[in-house]
Amino acid sequence: MGNKKTGSRIGKAVLWGTGLAAVPGIAKTIASPVKDLASDTKDAIRSKTPTIQEAKAAWNAEIAEDPSEYFVAYAKKFHLSDENILALEKQYQLLFTVSVLLILGGLVLLYWNLSGMLLAAAGIVASLGTLYRRDALHYRKLTTFRNWMKERFWWIFG
Repeated sequence: MGNKKTGSRIGKAVLWGTGLAAVPGIAKTIASPVKDLASDTKDAIRSKTPTIQEAKAAWNAEIAEDPSEYFVAYAKKFHLSDENILALEKQYQLLFTVSVLLILGGLVLLYWNLSGMLLAAAGIVASLGTLYRRDALHYRKLTTFRNWMKERFWWIFG
């Protein structure tokens, strides 16, 4: 059995002989700030992320205002005329088509690699977002996403 100190000397000699003696020092110099930054980021994310109970309460919160009034305020804020609304509806329809293709591409990629699952999930999120916006413009009411999902699932699964 080799002495641990001897193994360390051999490793250093190999690094010096190949010209890579500076690599461990460079790795330490880079790794320390990155580790601190990652720890700070993780702590900040934890402090700003709501608890499950808070998220559930926000999800179940009912909005007293009329969704149509919300849409009128939204349309005023972004200067939406009827022509702009029709153009946006067409744009969201195109984006929905692209997101469906993204989902299909993810499923095809899933055949070769599990990363297709991430692509398909991103496509699902994108398609839900575009459908939500398109429906808001089409029906001229800005409901909460939760209520929109309830209506959609009721419509789909009846």
